[in-house]
Amino acid sequence: MKKIYTLFLFCFSTVGTSAQLFVDTSYTVEQMMYDFFDTSGITISNV
Repeated sequence: MKKIYTLFLFCFSTVGTSAQLFVDTSYTVEQMMYDFFDTSGITISNV
């Protein structure tokens, strides 16, 4: 009975959730790579 209740709770608790994707186009690929990686000792090329 506990497994059925857990399955029921899992299936119906995720019905109302949703996700949104935010795309920020203010940065270029090069700027994102330099901001993401610490450039001390890393050479970024062929972006």
